[in-house]
Amino acid sequence: DERPIFVEDFARDRVGDFPRRFGLVKGNVEVAEWNGARWLRGTSWPTIVTITLPEALPERFTVEMDVVPGRANNTMEILFAENPTHRVRARYFGDGVTAGIGTENSSLAEGNTRSIKLGEVFPLRIMVDGSYAKVYAGDTRVANAPNAQLGRSNVITIEFPGTEETPGFV
Repeated sequence: DERPIFVEDFARDRVGDFPRRFGLVKGNVEVAEWNGARWLRGTSWPTIVTITLPEALPERFTVEMDVVPGRANNTMEILFAENPTHRVRARYFGDGVTAGIGTENSSLAEGNTRSIKLGEVFPLRIMVDGSYAKVYAGDTRVANAPNAQLGRSNVITIEFPGTEETPGFV
């Protein structure tokens, strides 16, 4: 059963407004025009938003999004349930992106790619089948975890860093 559960391009939202189909937990965030497309732009650390899905995530799902986590060395996190054991994380480091699956304080499976530079847009793809999860940053598989405990709910929480000078974009 391959079908989209949620798709958002912010075309129905006004630039400068908070997107109607998202929830705000914390931060300064708005729909913005950037690089010829509409984005969710965060200018605070942290910026935390939620997406309420029409149903709980199934055992097998894929999440795809283009991201630019603002600020080097600050971590973006994506949670698929409230208080899960593991979460997906991504951050810029000195000369690339590190991403993977981990707890709040440690890594379960993580890797990096030097092909993505600070401030560049990169696709983040998360493929989950039961407890098996893979994470891709750009074209690089950075995590391959057979025992990820990401949880399932009808809410996805996205936390991403940004400042006025170096905003984060999703």
